[in-house]
Amino acid sequence: MFKLLNFSALCFDMDFTLINYNTKTFLPMVYDVISRFLVEQKGYPKSLLNLSSEQECLIRQGLILDKATHCLVDVSATGKIMSAMKGLQFLSKEQIKEIYPDNKWPYF
Repeated sequence: MFKLLNFSALCFDMDFTLINYNTKTFLPMVYDVISRFLVEQKGYPKSLLNLSSEQECLIRQGLILDKATHCLVDVSATGKIMSAMKGLQFLSKEQIKEIYPDNKWPYF
């Protein structure tokens, strides 16, 4: 029987090889399942279960966790940084420029 408790890491590779995903419903469902597991089984704060509308926009493809800056970054296909967060706070354009002076993902 499949149990999340049996895994130390879980990854979803939505490459659309076998099926076409309805990402508008699939990604929020994945977030719901994983966040409930983290709260109920791992003791994470219950605030994970109630996202603001700003935070909900992060439930999508293409986000990068920058280990060097600890930012969650939305990068365009050309390498431009569209938005970034540190913790659960969105960064202003000025704050993004302080971290990424060229407003480009440095590893692009």
